[in-house]
Amino acid sequence: MLRSLVGSEMCIRDRYKHEAQVGIDSLALLEQTDDSLDWFFIHPAEVFGPWAEGERTGHYRDGGDVIVRDADGKSFISGGDFAVAVVDEIEQGNHHRERFTVGY
Repeated sequence: MLRSLVGSEMCIRDRYKHEAQVGIDSLALLEQTDDSLDWFFIHPAEVFGPWAEGERTGHYRDGGDVIVRDADGKSFISGGDFAVAVVDEIEQGNHHRERFTVGY
């Protein structure tokens, strides 16, 4: 089991565990850095990647420390809108030394 965004355990398919663990380890490394280093770490929605391309809409929601889900409970974001979220964060700097989630 791996830790979710809120610290509870979550089930991840075996084929994704390595990728998820790399993300968890990367975040832990960032959290241990000197306070003078400003960083952010964006978690995409549960459904994200080349197998779920989607269309760029120019819109997304910032979920803070909670996975973003739509009214039907689905968690999704296109690659294009994930890229928009990264650029927005670089330009606007709303998150300092913290992680956050994005999705529709």
